[in-house]
Amino acid sequence: MIRVGVIGTIGVGKSTLIKMIMGDIEFDSGTIHKNNKAAIGYLSQDVISDQSETLFNEMHNVFDELIRLDLRIKDLSHKLAIEPHNAELLEQYSKSEHIFKIKGGYEYLYKINLIFVTKIS
Repeated sequence: MIRVGVIGTIGVGKSTLIKMIMGDIEFDSGTIHKNNKAAIGYLSQDVISDQSETLFNEMHNVFDELIRLDLRIKDLSHKLAIEPHNAELLEQYSKSEHIFKIKGGYEYLYKINLIFVTKIS
């Protein structure tokens, strides 16, 4: 596996280059060739709230709500294993799982993995 980082001063076009490679913006001339199996991860600088934080922590901050929902679903699942006929727990589980799904919860670890190109468990 080959990993590449793009480093440069502010305003030199790092984000623009990555967005061109990803196909998010068009370019004036030239061509881009990339392997179809290449995984390209990009974390927009717009979502970084604290420059003193590590990149890993900042990425988790972006997905903080989904992480909390995921933990809540797991907790409710354990409680339902003990009380499978508890209507209130079933309702809470159903609502939490629905919100998690709508907000892209099943994809958030995949998105983090794309950026780091490594397994996160």
